Order: sequence, then C-alpha cells, then structure tokens
Amino acid sequence: MELIDTLCLKRKLIIQSGDVTIVDQLRLKKNAIIGPSAEGSMIRGLVEINYEVPGRKRQYQFTAHPFLHTIALDQLNEQIDITGNRTVDTNFAASPLQLPSAFKLISCETDSCLRQLKWRPFNSLNGMGLDGWNPHEGIRWLFRGKKGEGLDDETDWLQSKSNRDLPEITIPLKGEVNTGDQTIVFPDSSVGFRLLGNPFVSPIYPMAIQLSDSIAPVYWKWNPNQGSSGGFTCSEFRNWDTLSAFGSFIVQLRGKKNTHRIVIPERAKFGSN
Repeated sequence: MELIDTLCLKRKLIIQSGDVTIVDQLRLKKNAIIGPSAEGSMIRGLVEINYEVPGRKRQYQFTAHPFLHTIALDQLNEQIDITGNRTVDTNFAASPLQLPSAFKLISCETDSCLRQLKWRPFNSLNGMGLDGWNPHEGIRWLFRGKKGEGLDDETDWLQSKSNRDLPEITIPLKGEVNTGDQTIVFPDSSVGFRLLGNPFVSPIYPMAIQLSDSIAPVYWKWNPNQGSSGGFTCSEFRNWDTLSAFGSFIVQLRGKKNTHRIVIPERAKFGSN
C-alpha cells in the first residue's frame, strides 16, 4: 500500500499484511502508537512522531528513539535547548558556563559503576560519528523547559531545588521507524553497563525480551518521579512491567567469552497476545 496524502494518526496503526510506503505523509500525534503488526510487514519512508517529555520538572531525562538509523540531536534542539561546547558547535544554546546537557553512557567493568555512572557529553548536534544518536541507544539530557527557559547556569540545575512546574513539551521527531524483531549484539569481549532503548513506537513488555545467558536477568529503568530528582529502579525481566515508547533501560553484560545478544520482538509491543 502507498500513502499518497497526509495521514494524521491519533490512536493506533496495525499492519495486517504487506508493506506501507509513504512519502513523508504519516504523522503520529501525541500518544499514537504503531501496534503489533504482521510478520515481515514494513513501513517505508519518513514518519513524524510526537514525543511528549515525561515529567514537568527541571530534571534529567533518559530517552531513546524508534528509528532504524542514526539521528542528530538537532531534532531535539528545535523545541528545547541543549548546551555544550560552542567552540566546537555554535548550534549549542548559549549559557553562562556552557555546561554540557546531553550525554552518552560510558561503560565500565565494575559493579560500582552503576552507583557512579560515567557519561560522555555530546560535542555536536550534527549527528556525525560519536555525536550521532544511534538506533537502540538511550541518551541522558537535561530538561530545562521550553526553548529559551532555564539557561542560567548560575541557578540550581535539578528539580530538587525547585518546585515550579514547567509547561508540557511535545517534540516532533522524524525518521524511518523500526518494524519487526530488533536484535542487538555486542562483541564477546564487552562487559559492563549499556543504556538501551525501546525501539518501537509503542510501549513494550520487558518480559518478552529475549536475553543471552551472558546478560544479567535484571534491568534498571529511570523513574522521573522517584525521589526529588528521579532515580533508577531495578526490576527482573520476568516481572510484569511496561516500558514506554521513547523509554530507555540499563542492562549489564557479563563475561568476556560469551555472545551478548538481546532480541526485542515485535510481539513485545503493548497489545500483543
């Protein structure tokens, strides 16, 4: 099927057979999802998806995107401000101290790393090389509010220092969406923690995720409402839980001689039997 006119989806799209080809014509409104679809079905072309930032406090967010390719952080930067080294990229928002506000997790081999996670700041918004926001990858970024708000680095950064509610922010993101089972493989020598993401435009059930024996049977999910500034909650994959669209989670790779493989199947989507 080919989509030749703009379609704005408010609830759910399920593909029962075949492929859907679009020419930048599909828009998913806030909370709309792409549900569990037939095996082998695909959506070909760019889709615009509205991401509603969870929480309305000044705090860190942990976010993943549902696209099959790398995207640039400048898609976020259209609606919110991201700060960083302006001598490298002048597209970062200006602030007094130019402290970075978007990061990737740097893995390390010891259990103590989970208590003191190490982060590499994005050095550019252009999406090139190490500064690309990759498929299946979660990132950490500071939510200050709408564009132009909260850029005074002299003020307190986190929610724990301020009780003021921020306006609701919805960010349109665009790309070619993932469909079908998603497989994530790490080199045998990899150990430590990784920040991964829900690869679908739909909530998923973590209990449906398939893990190799070399991956710990637990994961850590960010809860923006935990404590005063948010925190990680540890759960077993076998427990009944959901992970929202755009959500991310931390996994632990164990052992240096085993294949590390994670499969997030299409049937993991909310509403699957």
